[in-house]
Amino acid sequence: MILIYNFRGILLAVLGGLVALGAHSLLKIDVVSNLAGMAAAAGGDLYLRITGDSEGNALISPNAGGHLWFVPIWVLSVVASGIGFYVSFAR
Repeated sequence: MILIYNFRGILLAVLGGLVALGAHSLLKIDVVSNLAGMAAAAGGDLYLRITGDSEGNALISPNAGGHLWFVPIWVLSVVASGIGFYVSFAR
């Protein structure tokens, strides 16, 4: 498997995971921890994309913020959060 990423993408993914773990250890509520992790990763990526010096469609460009497999971190965090919500409510 080939992992195509940039360093900001890895940092943002780790940040989102750490925030989600911290929220879950404090609150013990799966939905809140999913939302906190998603907000941290997506918010950080969107901040980098909006304030960055890239031109054009910076919200989806892999050259602007963080990305994994050429998919922006904010998109991956929303998808991962949706899967987490489904798993939380399916129990």
